[in-house]
Amino acid sequence: MTSMAQNDYRRPILLSIFAVLEILGGIVTAAIGAFLILGGAVSLPFALPAGITIVVAGGIAIVTGLIMIAVGAAMLSGKRWGWWFAVIMTALALIASIISLNVVGVIVEAIVLLYLNMKNTKGWFEV
Repeated sequence: MTSMAQNDYRRPILLSIFAVLEILGGIVTAAIGAFLILGGAVSLPFALPAGITIVVAGGIAIVTGLIMIAVGAAMLSGKRWGWWFAVIMTALALIASIISLNVVGVIVEAIVLLYLNMKNTKGWFEV
């Protein structure tokens, strides 16, 4: 069995949509984090514990947003680690949806997981 190079596959259109949504979500998450840090910094002199908590939450949101942007870019460019990250995170989200009995979440996450494992999608990532 010969493996095909990424050049033999075109980026799946739905994958492009997922990747762009991931990047946009990352931008929004990072922006929310920045606003949280600003709000926490303003409240620090008045409510120290709450202000510190808000600043830390903002920092976590910024890091999360940057990771989301990186994963979206990796998905657009066909990086293998982007596929692995997406599969692992989707599987974890599927498990969380099953545990919380979120039927819509289970359906959506299952469809995304199946899509990530289709031949053309895996071929784009050379997996």
